[in-house]
Amino acid sequence: MSEKKSNTAGKALRARLHRAFCVTTGTHCRMELQGKRVLFIQGCRDIEEYSTTRMVLRVQDASLTHVCVTGEGLLCCSYHEDGVEITGDIMQLTLCGQESAKKEGET
Repeated sequence: MSEKKSNTAGKALRARLHRAFCVTTGTHCRMELQGKRVLFIQGCRDIEEYSTTRMVLRVQDASLTHVCVTGEGLLCCSYHEDGVEITGDIMQLTLCGQESAKKEGET
């Protein structure tokens, strides 16, 4: 394989591996996870719980009420009307909708 072909194939592979994971849950909430170190959430209305291992965010969406982020070394780098940016070793995202929020409130 020529060096030029190898370089092009390597660039394409790197682009696929570094592409962001993006979820649009409805009309107001959008999440973008880049690798496992950076998470950006549009439509965040409030930070209800904050620690370096767990964050619970209330979001503005018809079907989704909360996003729970767990990991290590979590840090809220920015929080403004456009959204919230969280960095750290993100291990899990839990999405809670209207039905699960009601069940949690009943128990």
